[in-house]
Amino acid sequence: MRTVLWLTAAILVVAVVPASGRLLTGEVVSIRQPDGTFVDVRIWGDEFYAVGETLDGYTLTRDPESGMHSYARLSDDGTSLVSTGVPAGESPPSGVEKHLRINDDARSDQARETRESFERRALEGPFAPRARAAGRPTTGEVVGITLLIDFSDDPATIATSAVDDYCNLPGYTGYGNHGSVRDYFFEVSDENLEYTNFVPDAYFRASRTKAYYTDPAAPYGQRARELIREALIDLEDNGFDFSLYDADGNGIVDALNCFYAGGIWNNWAEGLWPHASWMEYCADGVCTQRYQITNIGSSLALGTFCHENGHMLMGWPDLYDYDYDSSGAGVYCLMAGGGFGSNPVEPCAYMKLIAGWGEVIQPTELQSDLPVAADSNVIYKFDHPTLSNEYYLIENRQRVDRDVNLTDDGIAIWHIDTEGNNSN
Repeated sequence: MRTVLWLTAAILVVAVVPASGRLLTGEVVSIRQPDGTFVDVRIWGDEFYAVGETLDGYTLTRDPESGMHSYARLSDDGTSLVSTGVPAGESPPSGVEKHLRINDDARSDQARETRESFERRALEGPFAPRARAAGRPTTGEVVGITLLIDFSDDPATIATSAVDDYCNLPGYTGYGNHGSVRDYFFEVSDENLEYTNFVPDAYFRASRTKAYYTDPAAPYGQRARELIREALIDLEDNGFDFSLYDADGNGIVDALNCFYAGGIWNNWAEGLWPHASWMEYCADGVCTQRYQITNIGSSLALGTFCHENGHMLMGWPDLYDYDYDSSGAGVYCLMAGGGFGSNPVEPCAYMKLIAGWGEVIQPTELQSDLPVAADSNVIYKFDHPTLSNEYYLIENRQRVDRDVNLTDDGIAIWHIDTEGNNSN
C-alpha cells in the first residue's frame, strides 16, 4: 500500500450508548422561521451543539425576542453569539463578519450541558425504560420497525412503498442511493447481518399539528416521544404484533425508527430535530428502548439512518468528538464523519470487531507478507506489549464501493484504548 493511515481511537466500551446523533459537516438544512417562511442554513455540529450559516457565510443565531434566525455578532468575551435583530433573508447589517465561532471552551461547555440535560430527561422522564438490555442482535435475520408519520399542516409527499424499497429492496438505487439499508448492513457485515424493516402501508396522521411537536419552547425530545408513542398505540390498536420484532428474545424491540413528513422546521436541540434517544412502550410481552427519529424531506438518504441503526442494533459508540476540539475518527468510520448521505462509508475495524463480523487474525510471532483484502472484513489484532486495556487493529481501506468517499486510502492502523472515550 502506498499509504499508511494512523488512526487513534480512544474508545470507551459500554453497554449503554448515550443519546447520540450524526455529525453534520456543512450540510444544508431548510429551517422554518416563526413567520412561516423558510431559510436555508449550512450547519456544522450535531443536535447538542451546532453552528449555522447562510449560504453566503454569515453566522446565524435565534433572536431571543422574535425567535427568528438572525445575523449574529460575537460577544465581547467570545463566549456567545449575539443577535443583531436582522432576520436571515434580509440584507446583513453593516460591519457583521462571516464565519463567526465562539471560543473552544464555551463551545465544549454548551455541548456538554445540552447533552447532559437531554439524557437526564430521557432516562428519568415518563417515557424512560425501567431496565436496559446490554446486548443487541448483530447477526442473522433482524427486523426493525419503521414508523411513518405526517401532519395536517405538513402532509406526506413520499409514498410508503418508496420508504419500503429504501429500507428493504436488494439492489435499491432510488434517490441516488447505493443500495438499500438492508444492502448496506448485509454488505459491510460480510453477509452476517440481514437487517430489514417493517414499513406500514399508510402514514399515521399525528393528532396535533406539526407546529405543536416542533414548538421550541418544549423540552427537546419530549414532543418527539409523544409523537412516537401515538404512532405505536395506533399500531397496537390495529392488531400489530410487537413480539415479532425481538430477534434475540430478550424482551426488547430490536430497532425503532421514525420518519416524519416534510422538513425539520427546528433549530438544533429543539422540537423534532433528528436525534436518537430512549423511550419505553410495552406490548405483546416486549418493550421498546432506543429509538431514532428524522425527517423525510423531499428525498431519502442512507447516511443518518445507517448511523443511528449502528447505535441501536450494534450498540456502537460515536467516534466523532463531542467536545469538537478534534476530528475524532474523521471520515474513516460510519460512526464518525463518514455517514455520507447516499453512500456512507464502512464501519471501521473496531465496530466490525465488536459486532462479531470480522475475520480476526492475531499473529503470535513475527511474520511478513500477510494478506489483507480491502473487500472483506479481515482484521489483524495486536495486543499492546504492556497495557492490557490497549491493542491495535489493522485493516485495508481503499477508495472504492462503500469507501469511495474516503479522503485517502491504504493500511489503517487503529490504536484502541478500551478505557478512553471519544472526547478524550
